[in-house]
Amino acid sequence: MSAPTSTAHSPGAFTISKDSRQPANYIIESAKRNARKEESYEQGEYRFESIWDHIISSQCDHAEDDDDGAQKCKICLFGRELSLLPHHPELLFPDNELIIRWKNHPNAQISFTALEALKMVSTSKLPDFQVASAATWQEARKGLEEFREYEKPFDWTYTTEYAGTLKEVHESETEDAIDMETLKRQDPILFYAQNVLYEDELHDHGMAQYSARIRVMPTCFFVLVRFYLRVDHVHVRVCDTRVFGRTHETSIIREWSLREAKMETLKHLDNDVINDPNQIWTHLPIVKEHTAKLAPL
Repeated sequence: MSAPTSTAHSPGAFTISKDSRQPANYIIESAKRNARKEESYEQGEYRFESIWDHIISSQCDHAEDDDDGAQKCKICLFGRELSLLPHHPELLFPDNELIIRWKNHPNAQISFTALEALKMVSTSKLPDFQVASAATWQEARKGLEEFREYEKPFDWTYTTEYAGTLKEVHESETEDAIDMETLKRQDPILFYAQNVLYEDELHDHGMAQYSARIRVMPTCFFVLVRFYLRVDHVHVRVCDTRVFGRTHETSIIREWSLREAKMETLKHLDNDVINDPNQIWTHLPIVKEHTAKLAPL
């Protein structure tokens, strides 16, 4: 067997053969494919799937007359489906998704995506913050005037009350609650996944983030999908969707809640607490909540 050979070049020289050159769009597409990560896990009655992919492209990569390309293009898709929303979050992950499927009912599922979440953002009115002091509001809004430059009002905080997309699933009201005592146990975690669906820093005036995470234990699973909003000096809001199920049962519990408070009522808290969604939610009063039982049709 002959030894590998190498070609010597003068110091600092670097050559690329014509045949080895790749167009820029090929390199970009290759990077996109490599960024995609799909995970799945089955336990009891369920199959759990998590998809993590690249951020949405900054521009369309198809010709104007390429109808097939337009159908596949995520920018075009979001433009069509969210045509009334004049602006989209800075960081948008169009293919990130969390899915819970019933194994014996393959068409039944609950899923969470950025597109469906953004469909529930108000496209007709500005955020409905209520600040106790007019002086506080006038001071805070000095840095927020740029949001009023858009031609039409919309909720630039991207607040959504989205609680997941149901397919072939029956939803009914229930007084049952998530078994928090079971979740407090130190059971081994067999599967864990976390996704960010969209995020925006509100022109450096805060944070809006929609994320999803799941953990599966031997006898149960728990999903937390959270919208966290912080408008500096003005408001904090958390919309949580919690899903709990026992892996040997076919019905699951979904709890949705809205918690929020004016920033002036949180002055006793450190900024580290306010800026951490995992801490601040416990300090916010519940404004709205509802619980449902979900089961396959």
